[in-house]
Amino acid sequence: MASKKRSSGPAWQVILEEMRSQNRATIEAVAAFRVSLEERIERLDQESRDRDGSLALAIADLRREVRQNTTDIAEVGTDVKQNGADIAELKRIGQQYGVDIRDLKVTVQQNNVELRGLANKVDALNRLEERVAALERRTH
Repeated sequence: MASKKRSSGPAWQVILEEMRSQNRATIEAVAAFRVSLEERIERLDQESRDRDGSLALAIADLRREVRQNTTDIAEVGTDVKQNGADIAELKRIGQQYGVDIRDLKVTVQQNNVELRGLANKVDALNRLEERVAALERRTH
C-alpha cells in the first residue's frame, strides 16, 4: 500500500522504500507460512509413524493368529485321519455285528464335507498369510 505521508526526496526513493516495505511484508508472510507448513508436516509425520506402529502390532497379531490357526488345522487334519481309521474299524465291526452300513456311509460323507470345508479354510489362511507377509514387507 502506498503511504499517505509524503516523504522528502526523489520519487524513485519513495518507490524504492515502498518496494522494500512490501518485500518485508512478503518475507514475513512466507516465513509464517513456512512455520505453519513445517508444523503440519511434523504433525502428519508423527501421525504416520503412529499408524505404522499400530499396523505393525496388528500384523504381528494376525501372524500369530494365522500360525495358531495353521496349527489347529493340522491337528484337525490329524483328527480327520484318525476318524477315517476309526470309520474303517467301525465298518469292520459293523459287518461283524450286522450294523447298518448305510449309516456309516452317511457319517463318512459328512466327514468328507467337513474335510473339504477345512481344506477351503486352510487355503484361505494361506492366502491371508501371504497378504500379511506382504504387509510386513511394506512396513519394514
